[in-house]
Amino acid sequence: MVASTAYVEAGAQVGDRSRIGAGSWLDHDVIVGKDVVVAANVHLGPRTRAEDGTWIGTGARVGSDVVIGRGARVAPDTVVRDAAVVACRLGPLGVRDRGVDRVVPVRTWPGSQAVATPTGSS
Repeated sequence: MVASTAYVEAGAQVGDRSRIGAGSWLDHDVIVGKDVVVAANVHLGPRTRAEDGTWIGTGARVGSDVVIGRGARVAPDTVVRDAAVVACRLGPLGVRDRGVDRVVPVRTWPGSQAVATPTGSS
């Protein structure tokens, strides 16, 4: 379900049973998987992918070329910079949430973000 006040650009795809909240904006070539919740007033940047079962909180801002991994949670008002992979719960302003014990680089190009690895994983 896509709210009537949400904006979905050309090339964006929304999977089965996913919900896009009021005032949210899915930029071009965004892919939203199945059973995803994108709360109100969220921006998903170009070529971002929210995999199955993810939840993105109200007011979150997600840059371009970001992958939000299956089942990951992005807290309300969180800012995720370009070219990131989110594999856990991520808090406001990119601060790691509980259950995360390490952060490793995703890529080596300037401005790259980090992968947050859930506690207990290798």
